[in-house]
Amino acid sequence: MAKECLAFSTDASCVVVRPSPPRDAIVIAASVGAAGANKPTDVRAIQGALNDVPGANGGPTPPLKVDGIVGSKTLAAIKHFQQTHVKVVDSRIDPKGRTLAALNAELGSTVPIAAQGLTGAAQGTRVPEFLPPDPEILATVVRLLGRIREVIRAATFRLATVDRFITNQKLSVPQGPFLANVRESLEILEAAFSIGKINNPRPPFDNIKRVFQNMTVALNRTFETAPLIAPVLFVPNTHISMEPRAAAYTSRGGAFFKPGEKLDGINEPADRIYVCRNMLKAPEDFQVAALVHELAHFVSGQPIEVVDVVKQGTMLKLRDRPRFNAIRPEDKIRSAEHYSFFAMVAKSPKFLVEGI
Repeated sequence: MAKECLAFSTDASCVVVRPSPPRDAIVIAASVGAAGANKPTDVRAIQGALNDVPGANGGPTPPLKVDGIVGSKTLAAIKHFQQTHVKVVDSRIDPKGRTLAALNAELGSTVPIAAQGLTGAAQGTRVPEFLPPDPEILATVVRLLGRIREVIRAATFRLATVDRFITNQKLSVPQGPFLANVRESLEILEAAFSIGKINNPRPPFDNIKRVFQNMTVALNRTFETAPLIAPVLFVPNTHISMEPRAAAYTSRGGAFFKPGEKLDGINEPADRIYVCRNMLKAPEDFQVAALVHELAHFVSGQPIEVVDVVKQGTMLKLRDRPRFNAIRPEDKIRSAEHYSFFAMVAKSPKFLVEGI
């Protein structure tokens, strides 16, 4: 079963993305062309498909009129395509023949071939669907991994610091000269999750703890064998269609999926977090926050669903923060951005007042 894809973009929006699937294969009921049955529906399908083939790849120039009639121009277009793609040239396309298979392959209805590069493509040719894995992304992930671990450890430490003060009663801030660290951690927790507004804060607090524990488990399970060589949790995006739409993306609950589960519309493993090239241009603080945000989605579902209650902006930007602060506390503990914000501020409290 395909899983939905949650993408965090460089403009700080996080949405469910369903990339356009590969084009449906052209299917005809009977032969089209010389001595063919030439049913109008089949003819129109072939004419339209041939028109989508670039001239340099055997397509008709000028395009055919899609009228369902096999005339001299349609026959010539079929012949020209065959001369480019198949050995047998008979000006006819059969339902299960090699010419139809070649036409579908040309239009990308089969699995696209990975492109080795995007420069130097001939004018009018199809844009490749895939990019080669970018080694700079792997280098960036290795560089960021230390900071990602640090902010998650900081969040876990802050939660441990205040743990005994979170009960089933409305939160009361402890006083005393030796509890300054507790008060600071409670302030950060409140800024992220508004825990003090909840009458019984203990269950939500336990859920927050579990989410960060699961992040730690996900990182350790993935990186324990080769932390600097094979960062197989964070992998380079290779889908061109995702580059303008995301800085990073994953599936909600991917940490708990079996290897066979695929992302909806992408057909890539759902138990990964994909990093796009455009994220390389963003400031490092944004990069760390974005990947922690996606980690929150990645461990979603156990114990709670971690979604995107607010679809636009990031809490690290002061101008965006009011729209995140405006949502209910019950929704904040389900918001990936609030987990990311808490982790970043837990490590560097300056973000609470300075932002990025």
